[in-house]
Amino acid sequence: MFARHTQSRMKVSNVLGWKSFIDKLHPQLPLTTKESQRLLTALTSSFRKHLDEAHPPPSVEDERKSRPVDGVAKPQTRTWHSSASHADKHLASVLTNPLLAKGGKRLDYTSAKIELTKDPSKDPIQLLEEYHQQHAATVPIATFCLETVKARLDALEPEKQTELIQDLQPGRRTFLWLLQSGLDDSSSYVNDVAFTGLMVSFLVREGRENNIWEWIRIDAQLAGDVPLTTAARSRHKPMLHAYRWRGRLLRCLVQAKLGTEPGDRVKAGTIQLHEAIDTFLKACEIKDSAPPRHHLRWLPLGQAWVPLLRELRNNRFDARRDVDPDRMDRLISYMPLLYNNAGPPIFLKHETAILHLIHPRKPSVDHAFAVMQDLFGDNPSVDPEPVLARYVDPRTSNTAATFALFVARVINELQAQGRDKDASWLESSVRLRCLQLIPYLEKDLRRLARDSQPERRPQEQGYDQSRIPYAAFS
Repeated sequence: MFARHTQSRMKVSNVLGWKSFIDKLHPQLPLTTKESQRLLTALTSSFRKHLDEAHPPPSVEDERKSRPVDGVAKPQTRTWHSSASHADKHLASVLTNPLLAKGGKRLDYTSAKIELTKDPSKDPIQLLEEYHQQHAATVPIATFCLETVKARLDALEPEKQTELIQDLQPGRRTFLWLLQSGLDDSSSYVNDVAFTGLMVSFLVREGRENNIWEWIRIDAQLAGDVPLTTAARSRHKPMLHAYRWRGRLLRCLVQAKLGTEPGDRVKAGTIQLHEAIDTFLKACEIKDSAPPRHHLRWLPLGQAWVPLLRELRNNRFDARRDVDPDRMDRLISYMPLLYNNAGPPIFLKHETAILHLIHPRKPSVDHAFAVMQDLFGDNPSVDPEPVLARYVDPRTSNTAATFALFVARVINELQAQGRDKDASWLESSVRLRCLQLIPYLEKDLRRLARDSQPERRPQEQGYDQSRIPYAAFS
């Protein structure tokens, strides 16, 4: 359920916001007859009147208690003791009763799967819309319908895929269903990564990316218990948690721009990578330009940064000659905004050092070596144990392997610059303090030494700015 900063203001702004979405996605049809409208109004009013008596709305005192403390609004459940919510829930429970289902048949995920399996020619999104008319559509059903569309697309040639997408418009129609069903007001779609990823991917392929940005700009908090470890790290975390749906939408948008699936071994091309960087930079601009205490200041960036950084470092931490250096500079400048003073500063320094290490025009190992000194030096700037525990945790072997590769790359680069003393100190320190990393480190050092002599970065290999056009930001 969604909660709002200011109840009276937010009710108006959000209703108008969602209405504009629906109008754009699905133009309004002519109204029904006056008689049917009057009947519907009378029925709804009757429900609300009786339900208001049984479930009174919150008192003024209750609203006063729910006000923000210290200028930071607390995530809260949009309890909606109003009659509108209870009426809608009551009608939904009545209409979804198996006794009222057509032909006595219960409509659920299993029945939807059987229908699409028996009739491969059926439009999956049409089935979702039919289930919605019967108040039986759910996020899992919508996910299965989108997966069915994707499977059919994957079997076609690229030209046929474009034609089918424009014909079916699965992204637009599913987005419209989500808004009309009211499930955008729940955590069910937010927690279903597959659903969000598929819907966002189709919206992008349909040329409806602007709908996603308009959605992200809507001020709506998602209720839910904030993990204690999350809340303890920063006072900002509870608010970022309340707006976590934005972060997950943004991550899916970045992933769609990369054109890769999570876990794919196939890497994005230069154009796709630049589009993903531009998407992340646009989100940074939106957050950075918002006034203090504005709801857009709570735009989580961390989830979208994960797949982008994974693509940038390319499993090697080599200099990315194919990436526009100006874009890389802008990413570096937004690193403080990404971390937003959350967590130990060493994490910010570490990921900033990665960008300096792989910079296409002026790669530098100095920032990375400074991080190593913070972790392994005689006078560390932070307590290294919790940080190292995160990187070398045996339960997350991928993280340990990635950190070992980063260390090996730093050692290799120090050796290439003739800084043998620094390289020897770092290698011995890691072997002494992080026994779990030794197998990974030895393998990576051998590979880096075997691949080639230390790279000498000739100018003629630099990035050609005339090849890739810059994206326009709005």
